[in-house]
Amino acid sequence: MKKIFFAVVMVAVALSASAQPQEKADFKTGKNSVEIGFNPFNTDWENFRIDELKYRRFFGNHALRVGFGIQFESSKGLDENGDVVPGAYYETYDKSTGDGTMVGTVENYSKTKTTEFKLAAGYEYHFNVAPRVSLYAGGELGYIGKFYNSNEIFTADYEIYSGDDLVGRYSAATDLSISSPSKNRSNAFFMSALAGMDFHVYRGLYLGCEVKLGYKYEKFSDTYKDGTEVEYQYDAKGNLVGGHEYTYTTSGARQTVSGYTINSDGSKTSVPETSTEKEVVSSYQEFKLRAEGALRIGYRF
Repeated sequence: MKKIFFAVVMVAVALSASAQPQEKADFKTGKNSVEIGFNPFNTDWENFRIDELKYRRFFGNHALRVGFGIQFESSKGLDENGDVVPGAYYETYDKSTGDGTMVGTVENYSKTKTTEFKLAAGYEYHFNVAPRVSLYAGGELGYIGKFYNSNEIFTADYEIYSGDDLVGRYSAATDLSISSPSKNRSNAFFMSALAGMDFHVYRGLYLGCEVKLGYKYEKFSDTYKDGTEVEYQYDAKGNLVGGHEYTYTTSGARQTVSGYTINSDGSKTSVPETSTEKEVVSSYQEFKLRAEGALRIGYRF
């Protein structure tokens, strides 16, 4: 990343230095600028995302900046390894096990929506190294919040055979809404040292690049469930011989689980109701070179 950044800077300086003097009238530098920052690799160098909308106010070589970023993600479907696939996972069972052969269907469907937003404010000091090129260094502080909700649906219905003999049947169904106490998955605060470049193209239009070296502290909220989870086991004659039925409910940050288990004779035994207060259970810290808003396009006026 550093090699790419410095290569872009050197090319921009070379292009600016080779420009004719009369070309200076082709661009202008006002006291305000608005821009959009994006990253073709995101912070983990994997996917494209729009990182930030930014406003800057210039005072000579000094500039104050505020930025806002938002991202929406939606995924659904889990395969047998728990990996996300672009649709519901559905499988027809015909598998041999040590206890026999299972024949039937299993469906595992999970849909998750995540919203992430970022607020940041900072300072830049600019070095005018060429007519069209401005290098800058500075720092920023900010906040990142992630909100998400998920629905998990699992159904299974298959018969169990020993040779050609039917020995039992299994049925299960889960319909859960999964979230966290405040609908907030995590809160993160960060501070970064940054360096970048503006290359003025024409009139107020400019292109740029930026890298950051920063520290981030993030807290994660525990999750809770709302919904039902049932599992039934039957013998060859269709008699209920095992399983359970659980109901998950929440009030504020408190999750309550109630229900009963099914005994081998088909009778039901109530399970003691449990109630748990969900709180932030973990935190995460990192210090690394980041590439948020690495490439930028903006207008200065």
